[in-house]
Amino acid sequence: MLNPSDTAISIAHAVIFFSTIGCIVYVLFHWNKQETSSGVKTKDEQTS
Repeated sequence: MLNPSDTAISIAHAVIFFSTIGCIVYVLFHWNKQETSSGVKTKDEQTS
């Protein structure tokens, strides 16, 4: 029989799992996007 602590642990595991998946998906979508608000310039931006 499940008690409340088992349910809480299962919910915590699910939250951590889906949070990790969400972070991976976010990084995959935004990996190569250029940031214009960043103070760091790339080599191409420095030479022009």
